[in-house]
Amino acid sequence: MKPRSIIFLIVAAVLIVAGIIVCAVGSAGAKSDGIDIYSYSYDENDRTVTEVDISNEAIGKISLELGSCSVRIEGGGDRPTVKLVGFEKYRYSLSTTGSELKIKDGFGPTALIGMSSDGISFDGMRYLFPFVSRGIHSHAETREVIISLPDKLAVRKISINVERGDVTLDSLSGKADIVINVGEGNIASSSKTDASVSIAADTGAGDILFENPIYVGKSDLHTADGNIRLVITGQTECEYQLLAPLGKISVYTADAGDSYITETTLPTKLTATADKGSITLVEPGVSESTEGDTETAETE
Repeated sequence: MKPRSIIFLIVAAVLIVAGIIVCAVGSAGAKSDGIDIYSYSYDENDRTVTEVDISNEAIGKISLELGSCSVRIEGGGDRPTVKLVGFEKYRYSLSTTGSELKIKDGFGPTALIGMSSDGISFDGMRYLFPFVSRGIHSHAETREVIISLPDKLAVRKISINVERGDVTLDSLSGKADIVINVGEGNIASSSKTDASVSIAADTGAGDILFENPIYVGKSDLHTADGNIRLVITGQTECEYQLLAPLGKISVYTADAGDSYITETTLPTKLTATADKGSITLVEPGVSESTEGDTETAETE
């Protein structure tokens, strides 16, 4: 190696060490003076809370790729917002480019630089170094993503991939194609009466609740280890294919064995498979305790 190259390496190393020392001293001084140099907020469980207003974005697609995290997407909001609970900066990426809201776990260039229609953003290097735990009071055992959508926002596609955690879709309106894949966790979906729902939902271990009283759409639900509960008005014209090879199926309180397939061809379709659990199809307003009372009475 040439002497000049060695000199440059030494200078670079000295600058890096000097920068680290300056950051350490500055962080310690800010802490002793009660100055918060991190932009975190915290909830009652001491988890970080980050809220992002995306009302300036024309969101038509939502894509989530997360490890251990619960997800909730709810309709009826005043404006589109994203709330991240228990997330550390630069350990995930959030972008709103090309009419797509994308949140993904992992460290990389997209995690360092935020991208939106307004341009790019960078919150500084202080979150990368372990000074004062990077501003984290405590590392969250549970994380959450909460997305609020106004009814007028026309989201056409939602894709959710979660390794571990519950996924809830609450009071969504309009028409959307939804794909949910959960390694371990429960899935719950409820829609307003004006919604056309097309859901492909799969969980490796967990229950599925599908609550759409006036159901219109095509859906495929599957759980490898768990139960499925369907809440749909009995007058709904729907083509059903319900399979529970190791469990039982109840259709409006009637025992249907381990399979229930309607001999119909209709535009509204629902396929549900519980590999190791049971499937229950009930009218709206029927609670699980009421089901139990009814089954007990029929048995007697």
